[in-house]
Amino acid sequence: MKQISSLSMTLVGRNLYSWDKYTGFDPETNAGGTNDLIRNVDFGNVPIPRTYQLKLTASF
Repeated sequence: MKQISSLSMTLVGRNLYSWDKYTGFDPETNAGGTNDLIRNVDFGNVPIPRTYQLKLTASF
């Protein structure tokens, strides 16, 4: 049986916190395309979820 010569662990998080005062679901939404008049208007958009990733890398 081979022994592990190195082992690393990485934890990555995305969209963990939003530093704005926008009260809607998704501050990055733009339902009007390039129209700036209705920017940040939520029309049933689902917010970007928080995601977590755990990566384990082993060398033998």
